[in-house]
Amino acid sequence: MALAPGLHTKMAPEERVKQYLALWLQLGKQVVCSHDDRLLGTRRTIDGEAYSAEFEQLWRQILEKPQMYHLAGTVCSMKDLLSGHWSLLPCARCSLLYPINDSYLEAGPCPCQDLASWPDDGPPPRGPVCVQDYLDQIRLRLSRQKLIPTPPNEEATEGEARESDTCSLHGGGLHGGRSEHSLP
Repeated sequence: MALAPGLHTKMAPEERVKQYLALWLQLGKQVVCSHDDRLLGTRRTIDGEAYSAEFEQLWRQILEKPQMYHLAGTVCSMKDLLSGHWSLLPCARCSLLYPINDSYLEAGPCPCQDLASWPDDGPPPRGPVCVQDYLDQIRLRLSRQKLIPTPPNEEATEGEARESDTCSLHGGGLHGGRSEHSLP
């Protein structure tokens, strides 16, 4: 199974922990509040190109007192993860992130250890995806492989190039009409 998109990139610890939490919540894991042993979760984690309002509310709640919360099946609190003394590395079994203490190389169990149905052949959980960026990456890959022509005005600024690409895609390339950027 491939590592979920975006997990190999450098990001601020808070954003990485947020992504880690979102991925596991999509698989049905819950957050444990150590103060009263409540289990917290979300029905929806992703809403289009962003995290859902429900997930954002849970994340804000966690950030208020991160020492009180941990992902079910793990040993470290959100405060520990946010401190920078723990790394989030891919699990050998499921390739999703799990915490490892950098100070003395202690690794708790991966949260996947108690999910009998994971990993499976279904799509892996993911973070929000900006559709326009995703389409731009596809267009760039295809132009590098010479499957679509390079835009005629290579001197255009990046913003102008993106705008012209968007216009040509919406101007017929994806809606059945022909344009210089549409595939045969």
